[in-house]
Order: sequence, then structure tokens, then C-alpha cells
Amino acid sequence: MFRTELNITPAERPISYSDRILTIGSCFSECIGSFLSSYKFQALPNPFGTVFNPLSINNLLRRGLHNEQVNIDELREYREIWSHYDFHSSFSGTDRNSVVRQINDRIAEVHDFLKSSDLILITLGTAGVYKSAGTDRLVSNCHKHPADWFTRELLSAEEIVSDFLELAGQLPGKRFILTVSPVRHIRDTLPVNSLSKAILRVACHKICDKVAEAEYFPSFEIMNDDLRDYRFYGDDLIHPNHTAETYIWEKFSSRYFDEETRKTADQIAHINRRMGHRPSFPETATHRKFLQQLLADMKELTGNIDFRDEISKITSQLEETS
Repeated sequence: MFRTELNITPAERPISYSDRILTIGSCFSECIGSFLSSYKFQALPNPFGTVFNPLSINNLLRRGLHNEQVNIDELREYREIWSHYDFHSSFSGTDRNSVVRQINDRIAEVHDFLKSSDLILITLGTAGVYKSAGTDRLVSNCHKHPADWFTRELLSAEEIVSDFLELAGQLPGKRFILTVSPVRHIRDTLPVNSLSKAILRVACHKICDKVAEAEYFPSFEIMNDDLRDYRFYGDDLIHPNHTAETYIWEKFSSRYFDEETRKTADQIAHINRRMGHRPSFPETATHRKFLQQLLADMKELTGNIDFRDEISKITSQLEETS
């Protein structure tokens, strides 16, 4: 026995293909969301881009819930680039009207998705937050603006819990899965990173005690206590590599997928692999038969499985070879 493997037990309430799932938070939330999308779950992965701290995550969920649109006066310009401190830099740009439009389109998309969503998966990255100097306004993304424009502080577990409870009260009937990101924030130094992760872990524990519809998934512990080796990190030694992400995804699916969901996911994985096939001789009858079988397999998986783009692509290929 050369490692400590976490005992992941099946969840009392599994995830099914009828569930609509929103993921939000750090890049690890985007990772899980991408896996869900690739397996054709009804998922909206990290629609606001990477968000690290719990209060900013909650604020974005509130914006989406209430369709709280931004106005042009909320943007800040620096070196000809317009940005919004609540939103990821992917929304920034040189045309501030376009920036506002992109942000508001995304808020509206999240608003529509939240109306019928079943599950919100939240990955907390850090308890450290920035505030706008002089205003004490919370900042989600500093957009590489001058450091003296901001102040830095650590949230307490109590602040995180209190804010989440207020948010959860506005989302009755929603189920939450909380995780702590295994990504290390070493810019704050390793001791502060450890303190930050400890605060987040305490907050998650308290939230799950108080909110019946919230539970914790141990992605942080899987990375640090099960894998526990630098070979499972990328070249930056900060982010988990693909092997680690896949391993944690397998743990996630073993907890939340029942036998029927896993069977469907395996069928979709098989279809995805075949979709990636690049034939040497696409004009042959053998390849045409391959495409026809692939099309038939997709059409068998009806219901909540959306293969419209793939079916259109294969249909076009069949027409080209007819």
C-alpha cells in the first residue's frame, strides 16, 4: 500500500441526463463542466469565466438569477481596454459598448438557464479577495490594473457561510455541490495558500451542515492526499494535469452516476471516440457503412442527449460520398 485512496461512496441522489447543471468558480469548475458537456449532459460550464473567491461567485449567481444587467458606467478603462471588475478578462475589449453587450448577453443566458436548472456545482479557489482602494468594493478580477488601485484581505469562514446562506435562500429547490479547487495560489505564498484553502474547507463544512441541499465533493483531498505527487501537476506545478483531472472526474462520476447514467455516458464516450476517427479513404463503402452505423447509434440515444451538430456533420459527409 503506497498511497491513501479516498473511499468515494455513491451519492444518495445521483446525477441524471435529465438534470440541468451549471458550474461556476475556479478553472477546476470549468474542467468538470467541460467533462459534463463532452458526455452530453445539459451543462453550462463556467459561463462567466474563471472566478476564484466565494463572494464574487455568489454575486455573479445573483446577477444571473435576477438578470441584473450592467451599464456602461460600471466599466473601467486602462490602456485603452475597457473591463468590468466583476467579470473575467475574456469580456474585456476596446469597444465599451461591445463589452457591455457581451456581459449582458451572458447574464441573460445564465438567467434563462437558472430558471430550469437542477444543480449548481461551485468550486472555490481562494479566500483571498481584492477590494477597490478607497471604495471597499469587492473586485473579482483586477485585469492587471495598477496594484495600488486595490487592497487585499482574507475572508473569514463566517463571511463566506453567511453570504452563501443568503444566496441559497433565493434559490429554493436548487441542489449544490461544493468543492475546493486543488489549484495552488502560490503567488500569495504557500503558507497563505494553505490558510486560504483551510478557510474554504471550513466554510464548505459549515454550509453543508446548514443547507440540506448542499454537499461537498473532495476534489482538493483527492489531489493532495490521494494523488499527492508533482507528476500529476502541469509544467507550472500549480494546475492539475490531464491525468489528474481525468482521475478526479472518474471519482466524481463514481459518486454521482448510477448504473443507467454510467451506461449512457460510456455509449457517448464510444461515439465521441468514433467521431474523432480520420479515415484514410473517406470515399469507400466501408467508411460510408461506418458513418451510417455511427448515425444510427446517435439516433438511438434520444431524450436529453443533444447530437444535433454531430448528426448534421455526418449527414453532410454521407451526402458528399453518395
